[in-house]
Amino acid sequence: PVSVVVICRVLPLAPFGSAIPVKRVTAHPGGEVKVEVTVLNLSTRASPSFETSIRLSMDGTIDGSDTEVAIVPSAALGASGSATFSKKFIVPASVAGNTWRVGVFADPTNQIAEASETNNGRASTGSLNVPMPCTDDMYEENDNAGQSKALALATTISNLKVCGGDEDWFKFTA
Repeated sequence: PVSVVVICRVLPLAPFGSAIPVKRVTAHPGGEVKVEVTVLNLSTRASPSFETSIRLSMDGTIDGSDTEVAIVPSAALGASGSATFSKKFIVPASVAGNTWRVGVFADPTNQIAEASETNNGRASTGSLNVPMPCTDDMYEENDNAGQSKALALATTISNLKVCGGDEDWFKFTA
């Protein structure tokens, strides 16, 4: 039997595709998240090839109840060997409105006979915040000066929404 252990880090997508480890990443549904995974074979025997499952967990315990977001084929590992890979996945809309731990689970279908099946899952130390999608307010599209909406002075406006990455422009004559 072999023993496979995983290590997982969540990396925000930075400009030019570089990655910087952080404690908390925010990604909107439909956005990309990058995960860096190291799989270790703790055995003195080589492992056959297997799959690694990328999952989102609300409780931080990576198991079959978590939301699977990607599967990565993993090559065989030599005795005491390791492999590191990065994987991007799209955040599903079904996970919006929660904070998750990203995790990996090596050999999720138990194809490898292992000394221990309890060390195959590992959650990231940081979290992934997935806010609810933002719905535009009644003044959209007003994302630049040319699209600015005219407002009357001394008017109270309510029910405006501020969406991440969205600029809103208004104009009035004084």
